[in-house]
Amino acid sequence: MKYFLHITLCIILQLIIVCKNDNDNQINIPPPHVTEHLPLSGSKIFPGKKIIVRFNKSMDTFIIKFSGSIGAAVSTLLTSDANNKNLIIKPASEWTIGTDKTLTISIYSLSGYLLKEFEYTYTVIFTSYVKTTGNGTECSLLEPCADINTAIMIAYNAGGGQVFIEEGTYTVTSDINHIQMKENVSLFGGYVPENEWDSPSDSITTTIIDNKTSAGIDANTPNRTVEFDGSPKITNKTIMSFISIRSSNAHNSSALFIKNDASPIIRSCKIYGGSDTNSNYSYTVI
Repeated sequence: MKYFLHITLCIILQLIIVCKNDNDNQINIPPPHVTEHLPLSGSKIFPGKKIIVRFNKSMDTFIIKFSGSIGAAVSTLLTSDANNKNLIIKPASEWTIGTDKTLTISIYSLSGYLLKEFEYTYTVIFTSYVKTTGNGTECSLLEPCADINTAIMIAYNAGGGQVFIEEGTYTVTSDINHIQMKENVSLFGGYVPENEWDSPSDSITTTIIDNKTSAGIDANTPNRTVEFDGSPKITNKTIMSFISIRSSNAHNSSALFIKNDASPIIRSCKIYGGSDTNSNYSYTVI
């Protein structure tokens, strides 16, 4: 009996020593450090934006957890990276809208010891989504809509934001449904939903707003494709980018109609007047 107890105690002591050594080794694992992260901390992002974090060593031997006010996250290692150093972080559904939203990345050893934490802060901008074949009513990331004006109003009623528009042609068919911009709502074209709306194309001609309506009333009341007017007054908080805008070919028509001292930012766009020579303009400012 004494001999049995002696063997048992020796085994227990050996297990304790082995476990202690394993724990010490886990604690002494050199933690990974970040060599690059995109977008940079402090950036403005849309609710579906991927965040890429590059480490100095392979991450397939660590446990990675996420927390923070930005919302629930999921991650994968970049499949094209054989060294497993690049981590792609996505929202579980959508990032939480607002300023100073934090994302904390916690790195653990395989035994569960916290080795390192990294924290990044982002401003997440409300975003509506438009597709040529969209059939959603809320113009959301998962269910885009087909109507640009609907997407603008949803963003405006949310307190401001932006509208991402898929590549393709969107047609104004009557003066009632011309594009009516709102203050603090920006319009960006050239997006490809299959790329997770992550970045627009480099071309400024892939998203087109065309106009097939009849003639306007006069030069001061033209038939317009896109209108910048309204209360509150439109300022440089409203941006239009990567869109081609075409006027109707009927007379008294204008691709852009800018009114009441509106001062939007229009960049990387192409603006076309129509073919009619009677009061047909690329833009009108009154």
